[in-house]
Amino acid sequence: MTQAMQRDPIPEDFGSVEAAIEFWDTHSVADYWDLMEDVDIRFDIKGRIVMATNKVRDPIPESFASYEEAGEFWDTHSTDDYEDLMKEVEVEFDLKRRRFFVEVQEDLFLRARVLAKSHQQSVEEMVHQLLAREVEKLPA
Repeated sequence: MTQAMQRDPIPEDFGSVEAAIEFWDTHSVADYWDLMEDVDIRFDIKGRIVMATNKVRDPIPESFASYEEAGEFWDTHSTDDYEDLMKEVEVEFDLKRRRFFVEVQEDLFLRARVLAKSHQQSVEEMVHQLLAREVEKLPA
């Protein structure tokens, strides 16, 4: 009479590459064959893994209503999962130009947002114009 083979469960999350290596160094894939599934993997010309094609991913929204909404999306998604949709762009920075962020009261921000929308501008552009106009009126 043969005893059923006991096997350790595969961890849901190894926590690190080292932990995964340690697990598979001490366990045989053959013992877990019934849990394995076929995966199609695409490679780019440099040999990097681009994406397992059976992975389900949320679509990237066409636009975000705010920086916060964009942040919430990317806090819960990895750009690695969307690498096939990325395109290379050239970016120039003017490191001499500085921006300063100033807190404003919520009611003032909401009014500025309505005004900006009516002028088809961003809130940042609208607040900048309003502040520049008012500062110009003050004596130096």
